[in-house]
Order: sequence, then structure tokens, then C-alpha cells
Amino acid sequence: RLDTLFLAMPISWKGTLTQYAGRLHRNHHNKREVIIYDYTDHRVPLLERMSAKRITGYKNLGYEILKENPAGNGGNIGPDTAPARILD
Repeated sequence: RLDTLFLAMPISWKGTLTQYAGRLHRNHHNKREVIIYDYTDHRVPLLERMSAKRITGYKNLGYEILKENPAGNGGNIGPDTAPARILD
């Protein structure tokens, strides 16, 4: 019944992102919402680039950016089928 992911480590590989998000979308009769919190330190250029790759990956997985952060990437996202968020 996984429904929340706190992503606080830097990843940028699409396969890892797909695996993590996919685990949240497994069916369960009590699951009403899926939430992903994606934390990024935008002051570190390498982490900023990795975050940008994840945002692209989330979009490719069918998520929609709901709110942009001041740095121009990241923010809240949600898939077409269930609410979800990415916060940085």
C-alpha cells in the first residue's frame, strides 16, 4: 500500500525513477492518492541538472507539472490518473 515517496537523494537515471514511481502506482483498495516529494538543492549545479532530468522523466511517465519553483524547474506534479506532487 505504498502511496508516498520522499526522494531526498540525487538520482537522474530514468530507470530508477520509473521503478520508484511505479511502485507507488500498484493497485490497493484503500489507496486514494499518490504523492512524491522530490527535494533538490538548486544551489549546487550538479544537483540542479539531475533535478532537471528527473522533471523530464516525470513528464515522460505521464506526470503534469502543477507548480514551478522560482528556479524554473521542479515544483509540484501529478499524473493523469492519481494526484501526486513533487516539492523542492
